[in-house]
Amino acid sequence: MTKENQIKQVYNALKVAGEKIGYHNYLLQLTEYKKTHKSVKNFRFTVTPEHKEIVEAMGKVLNETMTPEDAMALLWQYDTMKQRGV
Repeated sequence: MTKENQIKQVYNALKVAGEKIGYHNYLLQLTEYKKTHKSVKNFRFTVTPEHKEIVEAMGKVLNETMTPEDAMALLWQYDTMKQRGV
């Protein structure tokens, strides 16, 4: 496998994981907010550190400042896996 293909695969894996974490966290935060508020008009989504780390890793992989192996290791950390729902 070429390095370019490896980078594309890792980027796509990070993208999917980032979307899943963002969606999962959004629903959790919205559900908690609805328990104490009648309207969701003032609801604000807060990005978790794990989600932020994955989003930042996407750019680092494309700029080749982070190796694909290190980026994939982020996905297998316990906190990240827990937020992905794995």
